[in-house]
Amino acid sequence: MSFPFNQRPVLLGWRLLFFKTGPMKMDPSWDEHMKNGAYLTIALGHCQECHTPRNMLQATMDDKQFAGAKIDNLYAPNISSDKTYGVGGWAKNDLIAYLHDDGNLVKGSPYGPMGDMTDHSTSLLPVSDIADIADFLQTATKPQNTPPTPAIADADASIARGQALYKMSCAGCHGQTGGGLPPKLVPNLAGNDSVTAELPDNAIGAMLGGLGSWGAPAMKMPVFGARLNDQQIADITNYIRTAWGNKGTANATAEDVKALRAKTHLQGAGSLQADNLGCPVITPSSVTDPGNGWLNIYQGVTPATLSNRTNALIGAVRGANSSISPADLTNTLVAAYCPALAQEHGLSLAQKQAALKDFIASVQPLVAAH
Repeated sequence: MSFPFNQRPVLLGWRLLFFKTGPMKMDPSWDEHMKNGAYLTIALGHCQECHTPRNMLQATMDDKQFAGAKIDNLYAPNISSDKTYGVGGWAKNDLIAYLHDDGNLVKGSPYGPMGDMTDHSTSLLPVSDIADIADFLQTATKPQNTPPTPAIADADASIARGQALYKMSCAGCHGQTGGGLPPKLVPNLAGNDSVTAELPDNAIGAMLGGLGSWGAPAMKMPVFGARLNDQQIADITNYIRTAWGNKGTANATAEDVKALRAKTHLQGAGSLQADNLGCPVITPSSVTDPGNGWLNIYQGVTPATLSNRTNALIGAVRGANSSISPADLTNTLVAAYCPALAQEHGLSLAQKQAALKDFIASVQPLVAAH
Protein backbone atom coordinates (compact mmCIF):
# COMPACT_ATOMS: atom_id res chain seq x y z
CA MET A 1 0.00 0.00 0.00
CA SER A 2 1.16 3.53 -0.71
CA PHE A 3 2.09 6.12 1.93
CA PRO A 4 0.55 6.99 4.36
CA PHE A 5 -1.62 3.86 4.40
CA ASN A 6 1.42 1.60 4.76
CA GLN A 7 2.13 3.08 8.19
CA ARG A 8 0.65 1.11 11.09
CA PRO A 9 0.07 4.20 13.32
CA VAL A 10 -2.43 5.36 10.69
CA LEU A 11 -4.44 2.19 11.33
CA LEU A 12 -4.42 3.02 15.04
CA GLY A 13 -5.89 6.42 14.24
CA TRP A 14 -8.60 4.81 12.10
CA ARG A 15 -9.45 2.39 14.91
CA LEU A 16 -9.76 5.24 17.40
CA LEU A 17 -12.18 7.02 15.07
CA PHE A 18 -14.32 4.13 13.85
CA PHE A 19 -13.75 0.88 15.75
CA LYS A 20 -15.82 0.33 18.88
CA THR A 21 -15.20 -2.66 21.12
CA GLY A 22 -17.73 -4.27 23.45
CA PRO A 23 -20.81 -6.49 23.34
CA MET A 24 -23.66 -5.93 20.89
CA LYS A 25 -26.39 -3.63 22.09
CA MET A 26 -29.68 -5.51 22.01
CA ASP A 27 -33.11 -3.90 22.28
CA PRO A 28 -34.57 -5.03 25.65
CA SER A 29 -37.91 -5.67 23.96
CA TRP A 30 -36.47 -8.27 21.57
CA ASP A 31 -37.22 -11.92 22.20
CA GLU A 32 -34.54 -14.59 21.87
CA HIS A 33 -35.30 -15.18 18.19
CA MET A 34 -34.84 -11.50 17.33
CA LYS A 35 -31.61 -11.33 19.36
CA ASN A 36 -30.34 -14.41 17.54
CA GLY A 37 -31.18 -12.86 14.17
CA ALA A 38 -29.38 -9.64 15.09
CA TYR A 39 -26.32 -11.52 16.31
CA LEU A 40 -26.13 -13.69 13.18
CA THR A 41 -26.62 -10.69 10.89
CA ILE A 42 -24.30 -8.15 12.49
CA ALA A 43 -21.77 -9.96 14.68
CA LEU A 44 -21.22 -13.18 12.72
CA GLY A 45 -22.54 -12.45 9.25
CA HIS A 46 -21.06 -8.93 8.89
CA CYS A 47 -23.83 -8.22 6.36
CA GLN A 48 -23.28 -4.50 6.82
CA GLU A 49 -19.75 -4.75 5.41
CA CYS A 50 -21.10 -5.11 1.87
CA HIS A 51 -24.61 -3.67 2.18
CA THR A 52 -23.72 -0.38 3.92
CA PRO A 53 -22.20 2.68 2.19
CA ARG A 54 -18.78 3.89 3.34
CA ASN A 55 -17.44 7.35 4.03
CA MET A 56 -14.30 8.91 2.55
CA LEU A 57 -12.11 6.98 4.99
CA GLN A 58 -13.86 3.72 4.06
CA ALA A 59 -15.67 3.27 7.37
CA THR A 60 -19.27 2.08 7.20
CA MET A 61 -21.85 4.83 7.73
CA ASP A 62 -23.96 3.85 10.73
CA ASP A 63 -26.86 6.10 9.79
CA LYS A 64 -27.16 4.28 6.43
CA GLN A 65 -26.80 0.72 7.69
CA PHE A 66 -28.00 -1.83 5.11
CA ALA A 67 -28.90 0.92 2.59
CA GLY A 68 -26.88 -0.71 -0.21
CA ALA A 69 -23.40 -0.07 -1.58
CA LYS A 70 -21.10 -0.63 -4.54
CA ILE A 71 -18.81 -3.65 -4.37
CA ASP A 72 -16.38 -4.39 -7.22
CA ASN A 73 -18.44 -4.36 -10.44
CA LEU A 74 -21.72 -5.13 -8.66
CA TYR A 75 -24.08 -3.44 -6.19
CA ALA A 76 -25.08 -4.93 -2.83
CA PRO A 77 -28.75 -3.83 -2.65
CA ASN A 78 -30.70 -2.27 0.18
CA ILE A 79 -31.59 -5.03 2.68
CA SER A 80 -33.15 -2.81 5.34
CA SER A 81 -36.76 -3.12 6.50
CA ASP A 82 -37.96 -0.54 3.97
CA LYS A 83 -41.00 -2.05 2.28
CA THR A 84 -40.36 -0.45 -1.11
CA TYR A 85 -36.59 -0.44 -1.53
CA GLY A 86 -35.42 -2.95 1.07
CA VAL A 87 -36.52 -6.46 2.03
CA GLY A 88 -39.33 -5.30 4.32
CA GLY A 89 -41.83 -5.88 1.55
CA TRP A 90 -40.61 -9.37 0.65
CA ALA A 91 -42.61 -12.39 1.65
CA LYS A 92 -40.69 -13.94 4.54
CA ASN A 93 -40.57 -17.30 2.74
CA ASP A 94 -38.92 -15.67 -0.28
CA LEU A 95 -36.19 -14.17 1.90
CA ILE A 96 -35.62 -17.50 3.62
CA ALA A 97 -35.44 -19.21 0.22
CA TYR A 98 -32.92 -16.62 -0.99
CA LEU A 99 -30.60 -17.11 1.98
CA HIS A 100 -31.03 -20.85 2.52
CA ASP A 101 -32.25 -22.50 -0.68
CA ASP A 102 -30.41 -20.61 -3.44
CA GLY A 103 -33.36 -18.37 -4.22
CA ASN A 104 -36.46 -18.90 -6.32
CA LEU A 105 -38.25 -17.55 -9.39
CA VAL A 106 -39.97 -14.79 -7.39
CA LYS A 107 -37.05 -12.73 -6.10
CA GLY A 108 -34.22 -14.34 -8.05
CA SER A 109 -31.07 -16.04 -6.86
CA PRO A 110 -27.86 -14.98 -5.09
CA TYR A 111 -24.78 -14.67 -7.34
CA GLY A 112 -21.25 -13.34 -7.29
CA PRO A 113 -19.90 -12.73 -3.77
CA MET A 114 -23.43 -13.11 -2.38
CA GLY A 115 -23.70 -16.51 -4.03
CA ASP A 116 -20.43 -17.56 -2.38
CA MET A 117 -21.79 -16.43 0.98
CA THR A 118 -25.04 -18.37 0.69
CA ASP A 119 -23.33 -21.46 -0.71
CA HIS A 120 -20.75 -21.67 2.08
CA SER A 121 -22.56 -20.07 4.99
CA THR A 122 -26.29 -19.40 5.30
CA SER A 123 -27.37 -22.47 3.32
CA LEU A 124 -25.61 -24.59 5.95
CA LEU A 125 -27.44 -23.02 8.91
CA PRO A 126 -30.68 -24.41 10.33
CA VAL A 127 -33.76 -22.91 8.70
CA SER A 128 -34.76 -21.59 12.13
CA ASP A 129 -31.64 -19.39 12.15
CA ILE A 130 -32.45 -18.07 8.69
CA ALA A 131 -35.98 -17.28 9.85
CA ASP A 132 -34.50 -15.27 12.73
CA ILE A 133 -32.26 -13.35 10.31
CA ALA A 134 -35.28 -12.63 8.10
CA ASP A 135 -37.31 -11.37 11.06
CA PHE A 136 -34.48 -9.08 12.13
CA LEU A 137 -33.88 -7.60 8.67
CA GLN A 138 -37.58 -7.18 7.88
CA THR A 139 -38.78 -5.70 11.16
CA ALA A 140 -35.93 -4.45 13.38
CA THR A 141 -33.56 -2.61 11.03
CA LYS A 142 -33.94 1.07 10.23
CA PRO A 143 -35.84 1.46 6.93
CA GLN A 144 -33.60 3.08 4.35
CA ASN A 145 -35.24 5.08 1.57
CA THR A 146 -33.07 4.55 -1.52
CA PRO A 147 -35.05 5.27 -4.70
CA PRO A 148 -33.28 4.64 -8.02
CA THR A 149 -31.34 7.56 -9.43
CA PRO A 150 -33.20 9.60 -12.10
CA ALA A 151 -33.65 8.30 -15.62
CA ILE A 152 -31.38 9.53 -18.40
CA ALA A 153 -32.59 12.20 -20.82
CA ASP A 154 -33.22 9.83 -23.77
CA ALA A 155 -34.70 7.05 -21.64
CA ASP A 156 -37.53 6.14 -24.03
CA ALA A 157 -35.19 5.70 -26.99
CA SER A 158 -32.76 3.66 -24.92
CA ILE A 159 -35.55 1.40 -23.62
CA ALA A 160 -36.84 0.82 -27.17
CA ARG A 161 -33.37 -0.19 -28.38
CA GLY A 162 -32.91 -2.34 -25.31
CA GLN A 163 -36.17 -4.19 -25.93
CA ALA A 164 -35.06 -5.19 -29.42
CA LEU A 165 -31.64 -6.29 -28.17
CA TYR A 166 -33.21 -8.23 -25.28
CA LYS A 167 -35.36 -10.22 -27.67
CA MET A 168 -32.28 -11.19 -29.70
CA SER A 169 -29.78 -11.84 -26.93
CA CYS A 170 -31.62 -12.53 -23.65
CA ALA A 171 -35.20 -13.71 -24.12
CA GLY A 172 -34.15 -17.22 -25.14
CA CYS A 173 -33.10 -17.90 -21.54
CA HIS A 174 -34.81 -15.29 -19.37
CA GLY A 175 -38.10 -15.40 -21.29
CA GLN A 176 -40.05 -12.77 -23.18
CA THR A 177 -41.62 -11.62 -19.92
CA GLY A 178 -38.49 -11.95 -17.77
CA GLY A 179 -39.79 -14.94 -15.85
CA GLY A 180 -36.68 -17.12 -16.14
CA LEU A 181 -36.66 -20.90 -16.58
CA PRO A 182 -37.92 -23.34 -13.92
CA PRO A 183 -37.15 -25.14 -11.76
CA LYS A 184 -33.82 -23.38 -11.09
CA LEU A 185 -32.23 -23.05 -14.50
CA VAL A 186 -32.31 -19.32 -15.28
CA PRO A 187 -33.33 -16.67 -12.70
CA ASN A 188 -36.16 -14.25 -13.27
CA LEU A 189 -35.55 -10.61 -14.10
CA ALA A 190 -39.15 -9.52 -13.51
CA GLY A 191 -39.65 -8.65 -9.85
CA ASN A 192 -35.94 -9.07 -9.11
CA ASP A 193 -34.81 -6.38 -6.64
CA SER A 194 -31.18 -6.85 -7.67
CA VAL A 195 -32.11 -5.70 -11.19
CA THR A 196 -34.11 -2.68 -10.03
CA ALA A 197 -31.77 -1.45 -7.27
CA GLU A 198 -30.78 2.18 -6.83
CA LEU A 199 -27.90 1.80 -9.30
CA PRO A 200 -27.85 -0.34 -12.48
CA ASP A 201 -24.50 -2.00 -11.73
CA ASN A 202 -25.80 -5.54 -11.23
CA ALA A 203 -27.38 -5.93 -14.64
CA ILE A 204 -24.36 -4.30 -16.27
CA GLY A 205 -21.84 -6.40 -14.35
CA ALA A 206 -23.68 -9.65 -15.12
CA MET A 207 -23.76 -8.91 -18.84
CA LEU A 208 -20.13 -7.81 -18.98
CA GLY A 209 -18.56 -10.73 -17.14
CA GLY A 210 -21.21 -13.44 -17.15
CA LEU A 211 -22.27 -15.48 -14.12
CA GLY A 212 -21.91 -19.02 -12.88
CA SER A 213 -24.71 -21.54 -13.20
CA TRP A 214 -27.74 -21.62 -10.92
CA GLY A 215 -29.27 -25.08 -10.79
CA ALA A 216 -27.75 -26.74 -13.86
CA PRO A 217 -23.95 -26.62 -14.41
CA ALA A 218 -24.40 -26.21 -18.16
CA MET A 219 -26.67 -23.15 -17.83
CA LYS A 220 -24.16 -20.38 -17.21
CA MET A 221 -24.75 -16.72 -17.93
CA PRO A 222 -22.64 -16.01 -21.04
CA VAL A 223 -20.04 -13.24 -21.14
CA PHE A 224 -21.49 -10.45 -23.28
CA GLY A 225 -18.62 -8.03 -22.74
CA ALA A 226 -17.15 -8.89 -26.14
CA ARG A 227 -20.48 -9.30 -27.95
CA LEU A 228 -22.20 -6.05 -26.99
CA ASN A 229 -20.79 -2.55 -26.88
CA ASP A 230 -21.21 -0.10 -24.00
CA GLN A 231 -24.35 1.54 -25.36
CA GLN A 232 -26.03 -1.79 -26.15
CA ILE A 233 -25.45 -3.08 -22.61
CA ALA A 234 -26.78 0.19 -21.19
CA ASP A 235 -29.88 -0.07 -23.40
CA ILE A 236 -30.67 -3.64 -22.32
CA THR A 237 -30.15 -2.62 -18.70
CA ASN A 238 -32.59 0.26 -19.05
CA TYR A 239 -35.17 -2.03 -20.62
CA ILE A 240 -35.08 -4.79 -18.00
CA ARG A 241 -35.10 -2.27 -15.13
CA THR A 242 -38.40 -0.84 -16.36
CA ALA A 243 -40.13 -3.75 -18.14
CA TRP A 244 -42.77 -6.16 -16.78
CA GLY A 245 -43.77 -3.87 -13.92
CA ASN A 246 -40.22 -3.47 -12.59
CA LYS A 247 -39.85 -0.30 -10.52
CA GLY A 248 -36.31 0.67 -11.53
CA THR A 249 -35.41 3.67 -13.65
CA ALA A 250 -33.70 3.81 -17.03
CA ASN A 251 -30.55 5.30 -15.51
CA ALA A 252 -27.76 3.31 -17.19
CA THR A 253 -25.38 5.08 -19.56
CA ALA A 254 -22.58 3.94 -21.85
CA GLU A 255 -20.19 5.72 -19.48
CA ASP A 256 -21.45 3.56 -16.60
CA VAL A 257 -20.72 0.44 -18.63
CA LYS A 258 -17.24 1.64 -19.55
CA ALA A 259 -16.45 2.37 -15.90
CA LEU A 260 -17.58 -1.12 -14.83
CA ARG A 261 -15.77 -2.70 -17.77
CA ALA A 262 -12.56 -1.35 -16.21
CA LYS A 263 -13.36 -3.26 -12.99
CA THR A 264 -14.30 -6.50 -14.74
CA HIS A 265 -11.53 -8.94 -15.60
CA LEU A 266 -12.21 -9.39 -19.31
CA GLN A 267 -9.83 -10.50 -22.01
CA GLY A 268 -9.74 -9.98 -25.74
CA ALA A 269 -12.49 -7.96 -27.36
CA GLY A 270 -14.24 -7.44 -24.03
CA SER A 271 -11.35 -5.71 -22.28
CA LEU A 272 -11.31 -2.02 -21.48
CA GLN A 273 -8.29 -1.58 -23.78
CA ALA A 274 -10.21 -3.10 -26.69
CA ASP A 275 -13.21 -0.97 -25.81
CA ASN A 276 -11.10 2.19 -25.85
CA LEU A 277 -9.61 1.23 -29.22
CA GLY A 278 -13.10 0.70 -30.63
CA CYS A 279 -12.62 -2.97 -31.46
CA PRO A 280 -15.74 -4.41 -33.11
CA VAL A 281 -18.07 -6.49 -30.99
CA ILE A 282 -18.16 -10.18 -31.85
CA THR A 283 -21.44 -11.43 -33.22
CA PRO A 284 -22.30 -14.88 -34.61
CA SER A 285 -21.66 -13.55 -38.10
CA SER A 286 -18.22 -12.21 -37.20
CA VAL A 287 -16.52 -15.59 -37.19
CA THR A 288 -17.69 -19.01 -38.32
CA ASP A 289 -17.06 -20.84 -35.06
CA PRO A 290 -16.12 -18.77 -31.97
CA GLY A 291 -15.10 -21.97 -30.20
CA ASN A 292 -12.41 -22.99 -32.69
CA GLY A 293 -9.73 -20.67 -31.33
CA TRP A 294 -9.18 -18.72 -34.56
CA LEU A 295 -9.98 -15.42 -32.83
CA ASN A 296 -6.86 -15.91 -30.72
CA ILE A 297 -4.54 -16.36 -33.69
CA TYR A 298 -2.98 -12.92 -33.28
CA GLN A 299 -1.91 -13.42 -29.66
CA GLY A 300 1.86 -12.88 -29.54
CA VAL A 301 2.00 -11.85 -33.19
CA THR A 302 5.08 -10.00 -34.48
CA PRO A 303 5.56 -7.97 -37.68
CA ALA A 304 7.37 -10.99 -39.14
CA THR A 305 4.46 -13.40 -38.45
CA LEU A 306 1.54 -11.05 -39.09
CA SER A 307 1.11 -11.85 -42.78
CA ASN A 308 1.30 -15.63 -42.34
CA ARG A 309 -1.24 -15.61 -39.52
CA THR A 310 -3.57 -13.41 -41.51
CA ASN A 311 -3.39 -15.78 -44.49
CA ALA A 312 -4.10 -18.72 -42.19
CA LEU A 313 -7.17 -17.03 -40.73
CA ILE A 314 -8.45 -16.04 -44.17
CA GLY A 315 -8.08 -19.62 -45.35
CA ALA A 316 -9.93 -20.99 -42.32
CA VAL A 317 -12.83 -18.58 -42.67
CA ARG A 318 -13.06 -19.05 -46.46
CA GLY A 319 -12.95 -22.81 -45.98
CA ALA A 320 -15.91 -22.72 -43.61
CA ASN A 321 -17.85 -20.07 -45.56
CA SER A 322 -16.84 -19.78 -49.17
CA SER A 323 -19.51 -17.17 -49.92
CA ILE A 324 -18.41 -14.69 -47.24
CA SER A 325 -18.12 -11.19 -48.66
CA PRO A 326 -14.80 -9.31 -48.68
CA ALA A 327 -16.28 -6.77 -46.24
CA ASP A 328 -17.39 -9.46 -43.75
CA LEU A 329 -14.06 -11.23 -44.11
CA THR A 330 -12.22 -8.00 -43.38
CA ASN A 331 -14.43 -7.40 -40.35
CA THR A 332 -13.56 -10.88 -39.07
CA LEU A 333 -9.85 -10.16 -39.43
CA VAL A 334 -10.25 -6.87 -37.57
CA ALA A 335 -12.32 -8.57 -34.82
CA ALA A 336 -9.43 -10.97 -34.29
CA TYR A 337 -6.50 -8.55 -34.61
CA CYS A 338 -7.87 -5.48 -32.82
CA PRO A 339 -8.03 -6.99 -29.26
CA ALA A 340 -4.48 -8.31 -29.57
CA LEU A 341 -3.27 -4.90 -30.69
CA ALA A 342 -5.19 -3.26 -27.85
CA GLN A 343 -3.14 -5.24 -25.31
CA GLU A 344 0.20 -4.08 -26.72
CA HIS A 345 2.29 -2.30 -24.11
CA GLY A 346 4.28 0.83 -24.86
CA LEU A 347 1.92 2.15 -27.54
CA SER A 348 -0.32 5.16 -27.11
CA LEU A 349 -3.96 5.03 -28.17
CA ALA A 350 -3.13 7.16 -31.21
CA GLN A 351 -0.35 4.74 -32.20
CA LYS A 352 -2.70 1.79 -31.83
CA GLN A 353 -5.32 3.52 -33.96
CA ALA A 354 -2.71 4.16 -36.65
CA ALA A 355 -1.54 0.55 -36.50
CA LEU A 356 -5.13 -0.69 -36.87
CA LYS A 357 -5.63 1.55 -39.89
CA ASP A 358 -2.43 0.19 -41.44
CA PHE A 359 -3.57 -3.38 -40.77
CA ILE A 360 -6.89 -2.84 -42.52
CA ALA A 361 -5.08 -1.42 -45.55
CA SER A 362 -2.57 -4.31 -45.60
CA VAL A 363 -5.20 -7.07 -45.58
CA GLN A 364 -7.12 -5.78 -48.58
CA PRO A 365 -4.81 -7.40 -51.18
CA LEU A 366 -4.74 -10.63 -49.13
CA VAL A 367 -8.55 -10.73 -49.00
CA ALA A 368 -8.74 -10.04 -52.75
CA ALA A 369 -6.20 -12.82 -53.47
CA HIS A 370 -8.38 -15.39 -51.72
